[in-house]
This record gives sequence, C-alpha cells and structure tokens, in this order.
Amino acid sequence: MQRQITQPTPLLDKKSGALTAPGYCLNNNYIFVRSDIKANAFRIKEWDFYQVSNRQYVLQMTIGHSSYAGTCAVTLYSLDGKERYEYIYPLIMPFGKLGLPQNGETPHKVEVLRKGLEMSYTVTEDKRFLKLRTANKKYGDISVDITLDAPPAHSITVATPFSGAPKKFYYNQKLNCWPASGTVSFGDKKWQFDPTDSFGLLDWGRGAWPYRHTWTWGNGSCRLPDGRLFGFNLGFGFGDLSNATENIIFVDGKGSKLGVITLDRAQDDYMSPWHFTDDEGRFDMTMTPIFDNYTNLNFIIAHNRCHQVFGSWTGKAVTDEGETIQISDMTAFCEIAKNRW
Repeated sequence: MQRQITQPTPLLDKKSGALTAPGYCLNNNYIFVRSDIKANAFRIKEWDFYQVSNRQYVLQMTIGHSSYAGTCAVTLYSLDGKERYEYIYPLIMPFGKLGLPQNGETPHKVEVLRKGLEMSYTVTEDKRFLKLRTANKKYGDISVDITLDAPPAHSITVATPFSGAPKKFYYNQKLNCWPASGTVSFGDKKWQFDPTDSFGLLDWGRGAWPYRHTWTWGNGSCRLPDGRLFGFNLGFGFGDLSNATENIIFVDGKGSKLGVITLDRAQDDYMSPWHFTDDEGRFDMTMTPIFDNYTNLNFIIAHNRCHQVFGSWTGKAVTDEGETIQISDMTAFCEIAKNRW
C-alpha cells in the first residue's frame, strides 16, 4: 500500500483537479500549481505551522487560512500547564493572497506585514529563520527570533485523496529533527531555546477538504545517547490512505517508512497511556501523558476541537536496515483533532 513517488510528478491534473498519483515522497517530488485546483474556493486550505519545543516549553507559529478566514498566530506555553502566552492576528477573506509557497522544502520567504505586525519565515538550503515583531495591550512588545538547523533530510510528503470527492485532496509535508536556537519574549518575560535539547518541526498543508474531518497526528525529535538525531511522524484517520501513510521514523537523516499504525488508548481519558504499534512489528511505543494542550474554538460555521497531548514516550523503532532503536523518556506529542471548517 506504500506508493513512493521518486520522479518529478504533477500533483494535480490540470483539467479535472484530481490527484495524478496519490502516494508519498521522502523528499518532495510533487509539482504543485495552485491554479490547478478545481474544487470550490471556499474549501481550499493552506498553512505553514512551525513548532519548537523542549522538555519545558512549546512555541507554535502559524501563517495560514481556510479561504474565508486566516490567522497569523504565535503561542508559547509550558508543559506543566502553568504558563501560556498567545497572540493572534486575524485575516479576513484572504483567499490565497498570503503568497504561501507551493513547496515547503525549497528556499522561499513568507512574509506578512500589517499595521503593527511583522511576521516572516525565511527558508534557505539548510536553515530556517522564524521571526515576529508586534505589540499589544496585554503583553507589550512581543518578539520571536528562532533559527532552525534544517538541512532537507528528515522529510515526508503525502498526497491523499478523499473517497467519492475527486476534486478534494490533502497535500502535506512534515519535516522534523531540526535543532533550534533563539529567543521568544512576551513583554518582560523571555525564553531561550538551546539546540542541545530544543527541536523544530514544520507541518505544511495545502488542500481542498470536506467540511467535517478528524485526524490523529503524532511527532517527536530527540538525540540518541550516541548523538544521532532520531524522530518520527505518525498520522492517520484522514482521507483515503490506501496509497500511502505518513508514518515514518528518521535516524540521522535517513527515513524508514512504516505502514499502518494502530493506537490503543482509553477513549474518554486523554491522560491515560497511549500505546502505538505498527502492522510489521517495527514500531512499539507507549506515551505516558504529561500535558493536554486542549483547544476548543467555536465560530458558528467553524468548530475546531483538538487534544494535543504531550508525554513521555518509551519503546522501540526498527529501521529499514534492521537496527532496533530503543527509546526511553522521549518528550513528544500526539493529537486528536475533530473539525468543521
């Protein structure tokens, strides 16, 4: 069921707007042309979401939209649940005017300049620079100045169709294992991220979706005792996954693709252990939850409810070469999101 795209391939058929070759890439080979989308303009969604975290704090930055509404946002919170700082700048009827790139891996710059707001992502061949400058009455001056050491290696791209809806699709890139450095400040409070224990990731999404959808997404990065970088990405419950999953592990720049992941957890208790296994015996991890970053946003026609649960992960992962990677007390997350938007 794992269809790998190894040659440059148009993402969408120019006439029908359907995916030409649903599947996955380890470094993006899809050629996306936004004008090839044939779905209703109100169903188009685009975002660049960055997260930087260590064992104490999480920084999240978003530039994105769902056609009729968008946002530039930055949030910082602690994993003990005692601190949370957030700034949101709403965008009204952006409809693709943000100039978001058609490939999240190639060099580019995303910049939003509004009255009182400067926010940008600058991407080079091996670095990513996340910056924000603004102010509000609650905090005073707010700034972000983060650098990610980001060579193009720890990457998976998936093109996912939706059954019975040929014009709808999800084009998504997940990149992680990026050592992160820099500072974040809200007023007189300041936080430092150190590359020895802080890692960044990118969730890059483009697509035309059904109004209702649910997904499960997990991701984590760390250094192994021998100094190598290790990371994983898990995702399921969203679209037709018969051609490919986004499940993968990374060890020092090399990806090892996984098939189907099964999650076993108490349905009504997000703080009980979560157990993840795959269909080939290559991934077996238990997450013991630490903090549930629960959000519940209801704007009449749009409703987003998400349990993003951070925890301590322990278990094993097996590479394509047969090496068993033992993991103990790795801080990472998995979320379950239910949306209408």
